[in-house]
Amino acid sequence: MVTSRKLTTTSRWNYKPISILAPGTNKEMKISREIADISGLFDPVRSCRRSLFGDDVFGSAADGLREKKAPPIEKRLPCSLEELYTGTTKEMKISREIAEISGTMMPAEDILKIDINAGLKNGTKIPYPKKDDDVIPADIVFVVEEMPHEMFTREGNDLITTQNISLAQALKGYTPQLKTLDGRTLTIPISSISSIIYPRYEKVVLGEGMPIAEDPSKRGNLKIRFKIKFPYWS
Repeated sequence: MVTSRKLTTTSRWNYKPISILAPGTNKEMKISREIADISGLFDPVRSCRRSLFGDDVFGSAADGLREKKAPPIEKRLPCSLEELYTGTTKEMKISREIAEISGTMMPAEDILKIDINAGLKNGTKIPYPKKDDDVIPADIVFVVEEMPHEMFTREGNDLITTQNISLAQALKGYTPQLKTLDGRTLTIPISSISSIIYPRYEKVVLGEGMPIAEDPSKRGNLKIRFKIKFPYWS
């Protein structure tokens, strides 16, 4: 007698968990049909070979999910000039997705601690390797972004500041007082006997610039420039 039965087509991407024996053990584990299909765990022939020869011969379930590493993802890391002068540790919140054993993608947040060494320059890249459970197969690279400062600008390892003075101060002598990036006060007398301040005059204070990242015991210089206000006669 010939009978007929209705064939039910099941989608290949069935997210309902199925039970399999964990490779190399006799323990039962649940895994999504999607992961089983990709990795070959649902293939009876491959499953049989695993049970006979061991999991190392044909790879693990994770082998089927490995992707080619993507280019690094760059993220801005704003830093004040004070932070780059003294060094600090910054915390950054990172949102990402992780893959559970069931194949479900779950959101996750990490707080990353990033060490900022004294003397780092604008544009310095600080890599942070991806985690093993991260869906995005890429490292994160933090790029130092030096924020503008109200008093100082930076040229390499040197700090530059500009003082506004009168013509009388330029001729008779001037003593600027500057607050450094680490909170000290510098008093720098400029005697009219040794030098008259002229429009392109520059006072260099050795060793009061930015730390040198490769050797923080060494520093650049502080350069003081001047804008002279000349009298106006109508």
